[in-house]
Amino acid sequence: MSYKRLLRGAIAGIALSFAAAAGADEVPISHFFTHNVYEQPELSPSGRYLSVVTWDPKFPERNWLVIYDLKDKSIRQTFAMTYTSSTYSFNGGQELFWDVRWVSDDRIVFGSVKHAGAFGHPMLTGKIYSLDIEKKQRRLLQGPWTGNMKGFEILRVLPDDPEHVVTVSHSWWARGNIATANWAPSAFLINTEGSTSYEAATRWGRGTTANGHRIMTSPLQNGSLKADRDGNIRFAMGFDEGTGEDVAVFRTSVDSPWKPVPATFSSLLASEVVDFAPGGQGMYLLDYGSDGAQTLSLYRLDLSTGKRTVLYSNPKVGIDSTLFHDGLIWGPEHKRIVAVETMYGVPKLSLLKADGPVAKVLTAFSGSFPGQYPKILSWSKDGSRAVVDVSSDRNPGQYYLVDVQTMHAEPLFQRQPDIDPARMASMRPIEFKARDGALIHGYLTLPNGKAPEDLPMIVFVHGGPHGIRDRWGFDPTVQLLANRGYAVLQINYRGSMGYGWTYMSAGFNHWGTTMQYDVIDGTRWAIDQGYADAERVCIFGASYGAYAAIRSAEIEPDLYQCTVGYDGVYDLNMMLENLDDANASAFRYGRDVLGVDHADRADQSPVNHVERLTGGIFLIQGGADHVTPTEQVNKLKKRLDDAGKKYEYLYKAHEGHGFLKVSNQREVATKLLVFFDQWIGAGR
Repeated sequence: MSYKRLLRGAIAGIALSFAAAAGADEVPISHFFTHNVYEQPELSPSGRYLSVVTWDPKFPERNWLVIYDLKDKSIRQTFAMTYTSSTYSFNGGQELFWDVRWVSDDRIVFGSVKHAGAFGHPMLTGKIYSLDIEKKQRRLLQGPWTGNMKGFEILRVLPDDPEHVVTVSHSWWARGNIATANWAPSAFLINTEGSTSYEAATRWGRGTTANGHRIMTSPLQNGSLKADRDGNIRFAMGFDEGTGEDVAVFRTSVDSPWKPVPATFSSLLASEVVDFAPGGQGMYLLDYGSDGAQTLSLYRLDLSTGKRTVLYSNPKVGIDSTLFHDGLIWGPEHKRIVAVETMYGVPKLSLLKADGPVAKVLTAFSGSFPGQYPKILSWSKDGSRAVVDVSSDRNPGQYYLVDVQTMHAEPLFQRQPDIDPARMASMRPIEFKARDGALIHGYLTLPNGKAPEDLPMIVFVHGGPHGIRDRWGFDPTVQLLANRGYAVLQINYRGSMGYGWTYMSAGFNHWGTTMQYDVIDGTRWAIDQGYADAERVCIFGASYGAYAAIRSAEIEPDLYQCTVGYDGVYDLNMMLENLDDANASAFRYGRDVLGVDHADRADQSPVNHVERLTGGIFLIQGGADHVTPTEQVNKLKKRLDDAGKKYEYLYKAHEGHGFLKVSNQREVATKLLVFFDQWIGAGR
């Protein structure tokens, strides 16, 4: 079957079945660990065309951009990046489509990324491309400057000027002391037609481009810029060179002088200036606030007065915007925020305006898909059409095309067609009291077809740890473990995002104490409630979660029969030294969350307490991991060897922070199942 025929068949539409589960039969590992077949759907301005990113069945590490004509469901064009077999090296790896945006029905602009690992954001290449769909031409509009120190991102598409976009330069690795780094972002106005050849576009001098020109350079160092709807740069945030403090400045027009924004931001770690609000004289701001709000709230910030008007705030739970998730819902043309997401247990949408097309669409989908979560991903320019994603804990996601006037919804694609939601397990929000009386949140997933008592249990600890949380939604690792008969416990320990600044900051300086006690107390809660067999519990995590898995097993060696650390941090002082080598901002963050006392950090480091480990140990590491480099796991292995502790080890030299290659993900899953079965399963 041809690739185009495969894609044509996919858009014909699929009806999802949510009938009762047909037993706890095993689902193949390959169904859980695969790329999303379809992602990043975007409507053209007229709403007639749809772009979607899909994965190449012949070269599974490369994605394609496919343009559909929604009038007759035909494929208008397909585009692919040049294939390279070196997938995981940043300098030589596979380029992937990213941040795809329509500027007209005949032209698209997009950036590209290269993956550095499954546990983090993809790394921007710094290149901006355009696609002429009719001519099927791809042109490089901007690319990295020489020295690999600066690249570009799309800052603003101009709805009334499809021939231009505004881009911004950024530094990939600004090293050294931020106060003396002497780097400031610049904004450029770029011609989307890209009349210059690819070769010429890579030979720019500093301050000029082949397809446009520099608009301005930020008055602040190492920061960010915001453009209004006309493309004028009128807001900047960054560091004052003299003091190194965070500063925000604005101007009323491009000819006006820069002025300080008379407002207080809670911290660089906590606040985010999102975009200009309608009218152009205010900004949307996400912040915990200096007005007593302890949860992440949405404000309109008046640039002239500094006054903050609350648009949404909830004392129990913050807006669900984390490092890897955007909890803001925009209306047509990205003009205004129309709804926000929260997730106390399950996701919830709160409308900022109770009527209008957004309320109409979301209300209809919520009623049609009970127990699932609808989210608007894309609009036509006039708001007559929308793409909606419907997902749940058992459903990885289904895209629908909606006619807003008639409310007719047509199924488009499933993210993972091999997953049958009826065979997946439900994810239940839980709460329990920690040893000091604090209320802790989390999730418990129980296997289908088994009595909910005395089950073997995996405590699955999330990474981050700050700016991250465990979420209600489809998780392939959780579903695989539940499908094999394990209960899975996930705990949003203090330090996790989502439940307010006090909840998150309670984990600062307590990585190896309070945060571990929350995990341990949650484990005991599940045992006391009768869900878990006290003699069959293992703990598993990646990144910070790997740290927590080893650390908790050291604190309570009799509680966990085995522990798994995947691309983990095991020496906090080594981690802080690495952050110091990266840049001053990273070091300051590390000092704030890890603490300033060297002896305390050493005492909370798993490498210094391996003699307490008594159960099974399984370590997994990528050799190209620059977040938790191999020096971390090598030090832990040496300490284990010195203490005479046996362990299993899986190493992939070319993988980064979290294995990306699908075959390697499946190997990890296979070995995990064998390991858990040996220690707490049928093979025990």
